[in-house]
Amino acid sequence: MIKDFDVEKTFFNISHHNYRDANIAEGATTYAIVQQINPLEKIVELYERLLKSEQEKIELLKKYIK
Repeated sequence: MIKDFDVEKTFFNISHHNYRDANIAEGATTYAIVQQINPLEKIVELYERLLKSEQEKIELLKKYIK
């Protein structure tokens, strides 16, 4: 169990120290946390949703025609 843990102090220490000896520039740790989103996957997801919507629309039109 960690006693006297302070989130703000921990964040300050991580984000404001410059680790030049380890070749890590200041702020590098904050950039590593950013989530990478693959744009191609997002495009595929959008097209799949569009295809599903169009298929549902076609089914509705078939019902109205009958």
